[in-house]
Amino acid sequence: MAWLSREVTMSQDALLAALRLSAGSPGAALALFQGDNWQARETLCQALAYSVPSGDWYSLLAALNHEQAPARLHWLATLLMDALKRHHGAAQVTNVDVPGLVAELANHLSPSRLQAILGDVCHIREQLMSVTGINRELLITDLLLRIEHYLQPGVVLPVPHL
Repeated sequence: MAWLSREVTMSQDALLAALRLSAGSPGAALALFQGDNWQARETLCQALAYSVPSGDWYSLLAALNHEQAPARLHWLATLLMDALKRHHGAAQVTNVDVPGLVAELANHLSPSRLQAILGDVCHIREQLMSVTGINRELLITDLLLRIEHYLQPGVVLPVPHL
């Protein structure tokens, strides 16, 4: 943390979040702050803060549909996981720099909905990383529309297999 704070001028919470998003690797955390990576994460967080209360998850398409979609889906998955942790009273979260967003996710989504969404996000991320030539935009669009479907009243959610 000390080395990273000498390399970039960011808040302690942002530095800690970057380290946690990078599995504790200071070099990988530094790479998050270089280029447009951190700005892309902030854009995703802002878009998510809009989409959660409005229910318009399709609006996340612009923030997710990018060459770095697997990384962006990873960020989304960590936010969903932090919200799930909040439901279960866990104090240790990854995204310490956006506690309001994590709280909003936890307040608007039940644990079963969070699990269903998280499972789909991880599945799509895996497909993007392992299937050559897959239509990224179509896959992400399907994911976002499926999430909107999960939020409808009375919808039967998939059973988590983990």
